Amino acid sequence: MSRNSIASNSIRECRFCKRKFRNSTHPKSTRYCSSICFDRARKKTCLQCGEEYCQAYQKSKFCCIGCKADWQRGNKEFSEFVKTKCKTLKPVSREWLIEKYVKERKSTYAIAKLVNRSASTVVGWFHQLKIPLREPWDSVYVRTGWHHSEEMKERMSKLAIATGRVPFDPKVGSYMKGRKGADTPNWKGGITSERQKFYSTEKWKQACKEVWARDKATCQRCGKCKNDDRSVPFDIHHISPFDCEFLRSVVSNLVLLCEKCHYWVHSKSNTKRLFIKPCMVAFQSEKFSEKYYRRINGKSPLIEMELPTWLK
Repeated sequence: MSRNSIASNSIRECRFCKRKFRNSTHPKSTRYCSSICFDRARKKTCLQCGEEYCQAYQKSKFCCIGCKADWQRGNKEFSEFVKTKCKTLKPVSREWLIEKYVKERKSTYAIAKLVNRSASTVVGWFHQLKIPLREPWDSVYVRTGWHHSEEMKERMSKLAIATGRVPFDPKVGSYMKGRKGADTPNWKGGITSERQKFYSTEKWKQACKEVWARDKATCQRCGKCKNDDRSVPFDIHHISPFDCEFLRSVVSNLVLLCEKCHYWVHSKSNTKRLFIKPCMVAFQSEKFSEKYYRRINGKSPLIEMELPTWLK
């Protein structure tokens, strides 16, 4: 006979009703004669509220966590034990928190230091006990800003005078007034591109104003007007390439296009080469090679292309 069969046929005594019964394979029946005795044995009375509840595990003494917390706050012996030895349970009461937070106007950080907890834990207590928190503008901290010592102020003043950053004078203006190139702190050795330098000149800005006035803020290909839809970006296109230095700011070489049409002009879809004319005068420049002009129309410009009439 196996060991399990012997255990299943053994006679035991019920822990609740003290009646003897024959053991079966059901796990609950090993200690109780029936499920009714098992449920009745689980019923206990809560130490805090006095209501009956079904015991979740053998050592439970409270029907819920709230009753357990209330009992811990009201028990003086338990509170002293928590203050001296335990660091995981709440060592204070609702009245104590209200006195420190509302009456004495201490912050959650100050209260956390008093009870040896983190500030987030103290805020959790406030939410659990339904204590309203202060508004952000009703802070106990006075924001005074950062103040340098007199010694640090004197060192900073000497350093500023040594580098030319003298105290501001409304009559003289900023110490950076009139400085350019290597005299500025952001100088990087003249690495600005040629196109960026040209677009920042007054000559180019004046040419742009004249082009906008001449074309009346309208795309010369599709007819869109900037005044009708301000969100549409517009560009000023060079009919002859930017590499022609003598035509960069000539108004007759510039045309106003919307961004979509500007992309189309420089794309392969522009088979008729609209708004594009080669600069024949710049053949001697290294930037304009014969290979570049062959790419434009598949022919050698030095032999078969003639100077356009608009350049004569």
